[in-house]
Amino acid sequence: MAVRTSGLYSPATVVVAEEDSLVCAQEGLSKEASSATLGSSSIGVVHFCARSTVLDLHRELQGLESLAPCEATDSFFCRLVDFVISPIHGDISPQDLFRALESDERIAAIKHHFVRACSLGEGELESHWARRIIDGKTSIDQFPYYQNYIDLTRLEYHLLVGQGADPRHILFLGSGALPLSGLMWVKNHLCPRWTMASDWSVTNVDVLPSASFSAAAVSRIALQDTDPSLQRFHFVTTDAHHLDAGLVYSHDVIYLAALVGCDMKTKASVLRSVIAKMKPGARLMIRSADGMRQLLYPAVDEAALLCAAEGKLVLEATCHPRNHVVNSVVVARRV
Repeated sequence: MAVRTSGLYSPATVVVAEEDSLVCAQEGLSKEASSATLGSSSIGVVHFCARSTVLDLHRELQGLESLAPCEATDSFFCRLVDFVISPIHGDISPQDLFRALESDERIAAIKHHFVRACSLGEGELESHWARRIIDGKTSIDQFPYYQNYIDLTRLEYHLLVGQGADPRHILFLGSGALPLSGLMWVKNHLCPRWTMASDWSVTNVDVLPSASFSAAAVSRIALQDTDPSLQRFHFVTTDAHHLDAGLVYSHDVIYLAALVGCDMKTKASVLRSVIAKMKPGARLMIRSADGMRQLLYPAVDEAALLCAAEGKLVLEATCHPRNHVVNSVVVARRV
């Protein structure tokens, strides 16, 4: 997501802790904090600041009246995204920092609240913007994360091509009310390559009828200048477990959105069903998260993925962006 970064992990950042009013400042931890297990090293400072910020963000989340777009909700999500993508200053990686935070009982007990809030809030945001676009109050390119989708799908496209794939028929699982990923593929990667509409297709799948209805209406507006693209841009309303085997088999690339399954157990159940229906050579593209970005999206455990695949998948590539693109991407090939 295209937001500012401000070095929130820097030792120069001032963060007021919860009950004890300890301050993490440029001159280091206070004497009281220094006596704790964190110690006075730069790693300890980073860990202490990050823990305090997570707890502060959780209090802010609990105070929200709704996750629908409004000034308070927008401010919370901007701050959360800014926090998780900010560069870390110190001798600690984003992965190590997240693991250190997970080992804290209090953080471990609340971390899933953020992923759940992101899932609900993203749905609310997309529905809100879909209504505004359909009502003619704005255009899709004004969506606040429009550039993020351009950059993410470009990254995904080149990852696929780099593995020797020829992506023409794309199936998105969890496309939502605002099918930006599919639209980016049409505008930037399919229409420019294939002049005949029969050469490609995009199928958007969502479990919610309201999301599919809104997405279809938005697409008619967004693709009105690229006819006959609309003839190749489809919508299916169903649970991912119940996808028609022929539908899955006919596609070259199967996408699993980051929030289809808010934990690996649920994702594995969906993936087991989908992988069994894929044709040999088809690619599975899974959006994931890494490091502190796991406060927004669940990470894909590659070992669990291969276990769910039961020998039917080969991992080909994993990418963890370190810029404004929040999602990681895992690419696997059906064998």
